[in-house]
Amino acid sequence: MSKHSGFGLFTMFYFAIFIGMFLAAPLLLMTPWHARNPNAWLLSLGAVGVLLSLLLLCHRQCSGPSLSFTEGLLFVTGFMMTGWSMLSAVFVFPALLLVTLAAIIVSAACLPLGGRTRSATLFHRLVLFVYRHRLIQ
Repeated sequence: MSKHSGFGLFTMFYFAIFIGMFLAAPLLLMTPWHARNPNAWLLSLGAVGVLLSLLLLCHRQCSGPSLSFTEGLLFVTGFMMTGWSMLSAVFVFPALLLVTLAAIIVSAACLPLGGRTRSATLFHRLVLFVYRHRLIQ
């Protein structure tokens, strides 16, 4: 990102909360059912590592010269905010989850083809699609 990205404090806050929840989801989902099983903890820690490596792959594959992966997710966060904190959470987190899952699919599909520019172009189109269908107040 540039020195002054122009993203607001609440936009960055929602983005940080989403990334934290996305990476902690395997740990949070395993604890109620298998709290005493050490194999379940190892499996969930491995799942966190897989999710982190998928996010790093997306960052490498979907970043282009005009829009990085992180900036794209921050733009999606800003597009889906309503100005009301609880209502924003209802729209922001599912939108970020869908865009992140779509970026994982795009980057994994374009990886064997060696198409870093192709996946960056598709991610840019995805961000523009969300922009065209954003919440307008």
